[in-house]
Parts: sequence; C-alpha cells; structure tokens
Amino acid sequence: MKEDQQSDSGSNLISSVQSPPEPLSAQSMSIGDASGIMLQRDQGQAPIKDQEGRLKFAEETHQYVREHIRLADQKAAFFFAGSTALLAYLHKVGLASRWFVGPAAWSLAHVLSFLASIGLLLCAIACLVTVMPRLKGSKRGLIFFAAISEYDSSNDYVSEFMKQGLSDLCEAKLKHAYELSAICKRKYDMLRWGQWLGALGLIASLLLLVLL
Repeated sequence: MKEDQQSDSGSNLISSVQSPPEPLSAQSMSIGDASGIMLQRDQGQAPIKDQEGRLKFAEETHQYVREHIRLADQKAAFFFAGSTALLAYLHKVGLASRWFVGPAAWSLAHVLSFLASIGLLLCAIACLVTVMPRLKGSKRGLIFFAAISEYDSSNDYVSEFMKQGLSDLCEAKLKHAYELSAICKRKYDMLRWGQWLGALGLIASLLLLVLL
C-alpha cells in the first residue's frame, strides 16, 4: 500500500514538473492582456483628450469675445443716454442752437455751443452705430443663427451637426470666434470715437454753462 502511494505521488510530481500549473499560466496571460489593453486604451484616448482640450480653448475664446462685445454695447448705451440727455438739456435752455448765426458774428459762446452740440450729436451717432447688429458671416454653418437658418429644415441641420467630430466642432467654434472678433474690433473702434467726441461735447458744454 505504501509503495502504491509513493508511486502515485511520484507520478503526480513528474506530471507537475512537465506541465506548469494552469492558474499560473492563465494569470500571466491575463497580466499581459491587461497591459496591452491599457496601452491601446491610452493610445486611443490621447487624441480625444487633445481634441477636448482644444474644444475647451475654442469655447473659452468664443465666450471671451462675446463678453467683450456685450461690454462694448453696454458702454455705448451708457454714452448714448448721457450724450442725448445733455444735448436735450442744452436745447431746452437755448444753448444748443446758439451758434445758428453767421460765422462773422461768432464769439466764444458760439464756438462752445457749436462744439458742444456737434460733439454730443456725433457721440450719440457713434454709439448708435456701435450697438447696431452686424450680420456678416458664413452663409451656412453650425453656430451663427443666420447661417443655421440657411438649412432647409431642422432635420438637415441636426443631420449635418451629427456628422461632425470634435475637431470639426472645434474648427467651427474658432471660425465663429474669429468673425466675432472682427465685429468686436469695429465696435470698439467706433466706441472710441464716440468717447472722444462725447468728451469734447461735455467739456464744451460745461464751459458754456459756466460762461453764461
């Protein structure tokens, strides 16, 4: 009986040496597969993360330009209200039209009346031009409302949008940000003129009120 047990244990030992344990082999394969899967996953996600970062940058740039456009419109509205209110007051007290005489009869008061009236009037016009909507842009696109309305139906627009990848959406966002930046620059250029003209009209008005 003892000899049979020794024989069985010896045969088991030989078989275990000849063939490695199955769990160890399976565990080694699972580790290799897992590392390969993780490597493939990292390689596949790297471009996506990069595209998401660019899309975030495009969104922040787009929001930055829109915020400055909003500020330009607010400033223009403030200067428009101030210039028209002061011009209305000068007209009420009879100083806005004081310069309506022949140039040969002009005095310092007539010059100040002219500068105040023209300066405030041009300031109001410049501010009004600043807040006027500018509708130039792409004839067909994914962001600008006039470009979106060029699609035949909402389904066509949705279908076109669903075809775009992250890089395409980022490109569309940046293109619209560029178009908005051109609008923003023109607004601030016009607003700057309005501020200088308004300052001229304000100074002339104050001098005219002090003089008279």
